[in-house]
Amino acid sequence: MLLGLLTFVQCGDDDDGGCSPGVPCHCSSARGCIYDCPESGCIPQCDNVDFCSADCGGDCDYTCNNAQQCSVECGGDCSVTCHDVSECIASVGPGSCVRCDRLSNCDVYCEGDCEVRCANVPSSSCVARCASGDAPTDCGNGVLVCGASCPSGGDGLCRG
Repeated sequence: MLLGLLTFVQCGDDDDGGCSPGVPCHCSSARGCIYDCPESGCIPQCDNVDFCSADCGGDCDYTCNNAQQCSVECGGDCSVTCHDVSECIASVGPGSCVRCDRLSNCDVYCEGDCEVRCANVPSSSCVARCASGDAPTDCGNGVLVCGASCPSGGDGLCRG
């Protein structure tokens, strides 16, 4: 019965839905969305849902907005954007960027070097945890990094 309330989206070359790496998989106005995208280059997108969860390979470009909870686990070089949500939980591989804007809680676990940018998030609720066990570097202005230098002038892992 619970499965009837969920939207399940599978990203992959074999799917009949045409949701393949490099092609946005969009879920909107549903109770929840669960993405399973083990390939590199998946683009899961959620908006206006209660929850959105994604398990992605590398180069994942995850976007979640207007939701209660957004969560993602992805490989290296991921881009994660959560805005206008209650909670964003991310576990990202090396070389990843996580952006949290206008939410109550942003909790990021970095498997390697990563950059976390929080805007309009209470400072005590913008959390980055580094796999190395080291504390993240607080670069100011809501920017935390693990295993990398503080960005300056547009460099860093969150370009643009």
